[in-house]
Amino acid sequence: MRSTLISTIALGTSASASVLVPPPDRHPLTSGACNFSLTAHGPGSASGTIGQLIDGQNRIGGGLPAGSFYLWLGPNPGFVDAKKRGCILTPGTKQWQCDEGVGPTPGFGINCDGTFHYHGNPGFYACPVNDHGEWNIYTQPVTGQKKCVPIKITASGNCALPCSRPVPPPPQSAPHAPPAHLPPPAWNETDCHGKKEGKCPSRPRPSPPSECPHKGDGKGKGQCGKPASCPVDLNGEYEFPHLIVPLDKYNRDTPGGNRFNGTITPQVCSAFNFDIHPDSAGKTCSLIFLLPLQKDLETSAYEFSGEGSLTFNRLIKPVERGTTWNNKGAWQHLSTKPVRPGSSTLAWTGPCKAGKKISIEVCSKGIELEYFQDWNPSPIGLYVRQC
Repeated sequence: MRSTLISTIALGTSASASVLVPPPDRHPLTSGACNFSLTAHGPGSASGTIGQLIDGQNRIGGGLPAGSFYLWLGPNPGFVDAKKRGCILTPGTKQWQCDEGVGPTPGFGINCDGTFHYHGNPGFYACPVNDHGEWNIYTQPVTGQKKCVPIKITASGNCALPCSRPVPPPPQSAPHAPPAHLPPPAWNETDCHGKKEGKCPSRPRPSPPSECPHKGDGKGKGQCGKPASCPVDLNGEYEFPHLIVPLDKYNRDTPGGNRFNGTITPQVCSAFNFDIHPDSAGKTCSLIFLLPLQKDLETSAYEFSGEGSLTFNRLIKPVERGTTWNNKGAWQHLSTKPVRPGSSTLAWTGPCKAGKKISIEVCSKGIELEYFQDWNPSPIGLYVRQC
């Protein structure tokens, strides 16, 4: 289920439950107010802590200390840095930096999962400053620079509102009855399902209920031996991972911490925690892995090489930030499936673990894959979906 509570700072909007507003008697730069640091997630060296130059340019790489940012309330609400410089987009190139003596550019915000965005779009660009792994940040590629790469930015701090379960869309309403002045629907003087019964509607009668129980055996088949019908998409109720932890086979006692990228290689597996909502009790869930083509992605990116398959295991106990290869505990094999760009994979089907936290480990056989988990078009990564 998608959690889309977004904290947006927009020029001219009033405060509401979805806007980050500290108490009015608290200055935004005082202890305990909304503040955060930022981390970039991109290919190669375009990843890591976002620091600041003395002049306020926000930069990836270069060994700079992490920048500190705050919510600023005033005539033009937005984000500022620790020196109270307004964080803006420069005219023309749209570079994101913080300048002295100017108000912040409105429209930046933080989703409940920590994703930093501009007017709801989490896609940013890193363009190299030099050939030594230093990058400036933009909302669009710089004209003439061929080495700009798409990145995502996540916030760590106390500026994100807690995620909440979205209200499901209302069911489609039944067709309205025709107005009184219209003639009644057409009826056919013909047989219904091969039997003469006089006048009957032209549409077929509903099929009788199946004698095959809906509940499956947890292995992708129902009790009638037919494959369970579980769509491999997000056009329904689904859960996204709330914690992603890399598990390194060659550094077995080193914790990888929480990540927003999924890293799946012959050396590194990734474990994904899902919180299954109590409302799914008595229903069937599936585990799906989506890897669209690069051209179909709008706000994400990935690096893929090799040929092979992914192995899906359920860990007996959920992982934590400090989980390592050696202390992850016992596991249960679910499936091994071939995966390639453009594929949608049904990894497992079974009863939903309603109200529980589950952890799924994904390992690789012959594939090198790193991607940013994202439900925006086209969705990419691992999800639990109700069938």
